Amino acid sequence: MLVALRGAVRSGQLRCRVLFAALVDEEVGFAGSRALAASGLHLDGAVFGEPTDLRLVTAHKGVVRFYVRTTGRAAHSATPHLGVNAIEGMARILPLLSQVPEPRPHHPVLGAPTVCVTEIHGGTGRNTVPERC
Repeated sequence: MLVALRGAVRSGQLRCRVLFAALVDEEVGFAGSRALAASGLHLDGAVFGEPTDLRLVTAHKGVVRFYVRTTGRAAHSATPHLGVNAIEGMARILPLLSQVPEPRPHHPVLGAPTVCVTEIHGGTGRNTVPERC
């Protein structure tokens, strides 16, 4: 990308300022993107490098992340009837996430949005009814 950018700048055909941003943490926390957005820099356009098997792409699905928490009541696993299992509560919610009502917005290139549960955490030990999930 840098070689192509250097060639474009040297050609004299670019009629704009160019910023090359090699951003970090694009898969998890978007630290580089957040810092760039917070800088207040205004651009006329952007080219994003993304591993695409050397194919030009014109759209990207992006991401929305959210957290779901269930709460219960802790109890010893020998007396589970005294507690409320937060993991069991989450187990009732998970199937509902894949049933987002139609119609979902459909993009001509990217298709419909997708929903994917990628992490789940709950409980504090093997002998305790989980209070949180």
